[in-house]
Amino acid sequence: MLMAKPNGLAKVSGDLLKNKEVLHFLAEKSREFSLAILPGGGGQITKAFKKKGFKRSKYTPMGRVTDSLEKRQLARDVLEINQANVQDAIDYLDINARVIIPVLYIATVLCHVNGDIYALAAYNGFDKIFIITTKDRAEAKREWLKQLAKCFEHIEKGELEKIEVVGF
Repeated sequence: MLMAKPNGLAKVSGDLLKNKEVLHFLAEKSREFSLAILPGGGGQITKAFKKKGFKRSKYTPMGRVTDSLEKRQLARDVLEINQANVQDAIDYLDINARVIIPVLYIATVLCHVNGDIYALAAYNGFDKIFIITTKDRAEAKREWLKQLAKCFEHIEKGELEKIEVVGF
Protein backbone atom coordinates (compact mmCIF):
# COMPACT_ATOMS: atom_id res chain seq x y z
CA MET A 1 0.00 0.00 0.00
CA LEU A 2 1.27 3.44 -0.94
CA MET A 3 1.67 5.78 2.04
CA ALA A 4 1.31 9.51 1.63
CA LYS A 5 4.16 11.69 2.76
CA PRO A 6 3.57 13.97 5.75
CA ASN A 7 2.65 17.57 4.92
CA GLY A 8 5.34 20.22 5.20
CA LEU A 9 5.23 23.99 4.86
CA ALA A 10 8.36 26.06 4.27
CA LYS A 11 8.01 29.82 4.80
CA VAL A 12 11.06 31.36 3.13
CA SER A 13 12.24 34.91 3.79
CA GLY A 14 12.16 37.02 0.63
CA ASP A 15 15.83 37.80 1.27
CA LEU A 16 16.70 34.12 0.76
CA LEU A 17 14.66 33.18 -2.30
CA LYS A 18 17.75 32.88 -4.54
CA ASN A 19 20.03 31.31 -1.92
CA LYS A 20 21.43 28.01 -3.24
CA GLU A 21 21.67 26.50 0.25
CA VAL A 22 17.99 27.25 0.81
CA LEU A 23 17.06 25.65 -2.52
CA HIS A 24 19.10 22.58 -1.58
CA PHE A 25 17.29 22.46 1.80
CA LEU A 26 13.91 22.67 0.03
CA ALA A 27 14.92 19.87 -2.34
CA GLU A 28 15.87 17.72 0.64
CA LYS A 29 12.59 18.45 2.45
CA SER A 30 10.52 17.81 -0.69
CA ARG A 31 11.71 14.21 -0.64
CA GLU A 32 10.55 13.84 2.96
CA PHE A 33 7.36 15.93 2.87
CA SER A 34 4.56 16.86 0.52
CA LEU A 35 5.88 20.39 0.51
CA ALA A 36 4.24 23.78 0.16
CA ILE A 37 6.58 26.76 -0.16
CA LEU A 38 5.51 30.17 1.10
CA PRO A 39 7.88 32.86 -0.22
CA GLY A 40 8.06 36.13 1.65
CA GLY A 41 8.72 39.48 0.06
CA GLY A 42 8.77 42.23 2.66
CA GLY A 43 11.97 43.83 1.37
CA GLN A 44 10.82 43.69 -2.23
CA ILE A 45 7.43 45.18 -1.30
CA THR A 46 9.15 48.04 0.55
CA LYS A 47 11.28 48.76 -2.55
CA ALA A 48 8.23 48.66 -4.84
CA PHE A 49 6.38 51.07 -2.53
CA LYS A 50 9.35 53.47 -2.51
CA LYS A 51 9.61 53.32 -6.30
CA LYS A 52 5.92 54.31 -6.53
CA GLY A 53 6.48 57.17 -4.08
CA PHE A 54 4.35 55.70 -1.30
CA LYS A 55 5.15 56.89 2.20
CA ARG A 56 6.51 54.34 4.69
CA SER A 57 3.87 51.84 5.77
CA LYS A 58 2.65 51.52 9.31
CA TYR A 59 3.66 48.27 11.00
CA THR A 60 1.87 46.45 13.79
CA PRO A 61 2.58 43.11 15.49
CA MET A 62 0.59 41.56 12.61
CA GLY A 63 2.86 43.11 9.97
CA ARG A 64 2.58 45.85 7.35
CA VAL A 65 -0.68 47.78 7.20
CA THR A 66 -1.67 48.83 3.68
CA ASP A 67 -4.13 51.71 3.58
CA SER A 68 -5.22 51.57 -0.05
CA LEU A 69 -6.26 49.06 -2.66
CA GLU A 70 -3.41 50.29 -4.88
CA LYS A 71 -0.85 49.34 -2.20
CA ARG A 72 -2.49 45.96 -1.56
CA GLN A 73 -2.51 45.20 -5.28
CA LEU A 74 1.14 46.21 -5.69
CA ALA A 75 2.18 44.08 -2.70
CA ARG A 76 0.24 41.14 -4.16
CA ASP A 77 1.94 41.68 -7.53
CA VAL A 78 5.37 41.55 -5.89
CA LEU A 79 4.44 38.33 -4.08
CA GLU A 80 3.09 36.80 -7.29
CA ILE A 81 6.39 37.58 -9.05
CA ASN A 82 8.23 35.87 -6.18
CA GLN A 83 5.83 32.94 -6.46
CA ALA A 84 6.52 32.57 -10.20
CA ASN A 85 10.30 32.90 -9.72
CA VAL A 86 10.33 30.27 -6.97
CA GLN A 87 8.14 27.96 -9.07
CA ASP A 88 10.55 28.34 -12.00
CA ALA A 89 13.55 27.64 -9.75
CA ILE A 90 12.07 24.53 -8.17
CA ASP A 91 10.87 23.24 -11.56
CA TYR A 92 14.39 23.70 -12.95
CA LEU A 93 15.84 21.85 -9.96
CA ASP A 94 13.15 19.15 -10.16
CA ILE A 95 11.82 19.93 -6.66
CA ASN A 96 8.30 18.65 -6.21
CA ALA A 97 6.44 21.35 -4.26
CA ARG A 98 3.59 23.82 -4.51
CA VAL A 99 4.21 27.55 -4.14
CA ILE A 100 1.65 29.73 -2.36
CA ILE A 101 1.57 33.37 -1.26
CA PRO A 102 0.32 34.87 2.03
CA VAL A 103 -2.72 36.63 0.62
CA LEU A 104 -6.35 36.06 1.54
CA TYR A 105 -9.55 37.31 -0.05
CA ILE A 106 -12.16 37.73 2.66
CA ALA A 107 -15.55 38.98 1.46
CA THR A 108 -13.85 40.56 -1.59
CA VAL A 109 -11.24 42.31 0.59
CA LEU A 110 -7.62 41.70 -0.42
CA CYS A 111 -5.84 40.89 2.86
CA HIS A 112 -2.09 40.53 3.15
CA VAL A 113 -0.90 38.31 5.95
CA ASN A 114 2.61 38.40 7.37
CA GLY A 115 4.27 35.17 6.18
CA ASP A 116 5.13 33.99 9.68
CA ILE A 117 1.54 34.60 10.80
CA TYR A 118 0.26 32.76 7.72
CA ALA A 119 2.47 29.79 8.61
CA LEU A 120 1.06 29.82 12.15
CA ALA A 121 -2.48 29.81 10.77
CA ALA A 122 -1.58 26.60 8.92
CA TYR A 123 -0.21 24.93 12.08
CA ASN A 124 -3.03 22.46 12.67
CA GLY A 125 -3.03 21.22 9.08
CA PHE A 126 0.67 20.57 8.58
CA ASP A 127 2.89 17.92 10.11
CA LYS A 128 5.96 20.17 10.00
CA ILE A 129 6.54 23.88 9.40
CA PHE A 130 9.93 25.36 8.57
CA ILE A 131 10.43 29.09 9.01
CA ILE A 132 13.50 29.81 6.91
CA THR A 133 15.13 33.10 7.69
CA THR A 134 18.51 34.80 7.82
CA LYS A 135 20.93 33.68 10.52
CA ASP A 136 20.74 37.07 12.21
CA ARG A 137 16.92 36.82 12.55
CA ALA A 138 16.65 33.14 13.53
CA GLU A 139 17.05 33.47 17.30
CA ALA A 140 14.56 36.35 17.50
CA LYS A 141 12.00 34.22 15.63
CA ARG A 142 12.58 31.28 18.00
CA GLU A 143 12.01 33.59 20.96
CA TRP A 144 8.91 35.03 19.31
CA LEU A 145 7.46 31.53 18.93
CA LYS A 146 8.12 30.78 22.62
CA GLN A 147 6.38 34.01 23.65
CA LEU A 148 3.52 33.31 21.28
CA ALA A 149 2.96 29.86 22.78
CA LYS A 150 2.70 31.52 26.20
CA CYS A 151 0.07 33.94 24.85
CA PHE A 152 -2.11 30.99 23.88
CA GLU A 153 -1.84 29.06 27.14
CA HIS A 154 -5.52 29.78 27.76
CA ILE A 155 -6.20 27.29 24.92
CA GLU A 156 -3.52 24.75 25.80
CA LYS A 157 -0.11 24.79 27.44
CA GLY A 158 2.86 23.60 25.46
CA GLU A 159 5.30 24.45 22.73
CA LEU A 160 4.77 24.85 19.01
CA GLU A 161 6.86 21.76 18.45
CA LYS A 162 5.94 21.31 14.78
CA ILE A 163 7.73 24.56 13.86
CA GLU A 164 11.46 24.64 13.19
CA VAL A 165 13.25 27.92 12.57
CA VAL A 166 16.17 27.47 10.19
CA GLY A 167 18.78 30.18 9.68
CA PHE A 168 20.82 30.61 6.49
